Amino acid sequence: ETSRDRLLQQTCEILQQILHYRLVWIGVPEEAERRVRPVAATDTTYLESVVITWDQRLTGQGPVGRALRTRQPQTVRSTRDDQQFALWREAALAKEYESCAALPIQHQDTLYGALVVYASVPNAFDADAMRLLEELADDIGYALHGFDARDESVLATMHLRESETRYRTLVESAADAIVTIDERGCVQTVNPAVERMFGFTPAEILGHSVSLLI
Repeated sequence: ETSRDRLLQQTCEILQQILHYRLVWIGVPEEAERRVRPVAATDTTYLESVVITWDQRLTGQGPVGRALRTRQPQTVRSTRDDQQFALWREAALAKEYESCAALPIQHQDTLYGALVVYASVPNAFDADAMRLLEELADDIGYALHGFDARDESVLATMHLRESETRYRTLVESAADAIVTIDERGCVQTVNPAVERMFGFTPAEILGHSVSLLI
């Protein structure tokens, strides 16, 4: 997949379809208000009704906030009984979310967000399930790292082209003759001022010794 948004959305949908979880979503930590912003989800109605942060406030004490702060997987064995989930219990039970897992999405030192999964039964996230989800979260982190590398390459190429354009404009408009030569002293490029000053057209001087101009 070449689109970051489609990759994340399809990951949520495939995970729900294969493992039949009630809700799968991916959120990213925002610095401004320390909110966790959903960027992909199989259902948005629950997420629209709750506030989740990743700081030390009560809204950050749930599995998602803890996963982002500690960079460690977090589970809620029962949304009915876990006291740290009390803030979201009513909204979760209305959707039949009985247990929950949140896993950090990261690669090397970069934290990208959290993969969050809700199940319709308590204690849904045993060691095998968590192992699978951790592997998936790692794969997502690796993919997002790849997108960052691609974006950096595209940006570098764009800056290089802009630099080349500025350089070419300066050289072409310069009043002085500007000539580049190779290690043998043969002319590689000339600007228009060369012809005005020396009378040689580019075709007559390119590839020849720069001594023609001396």
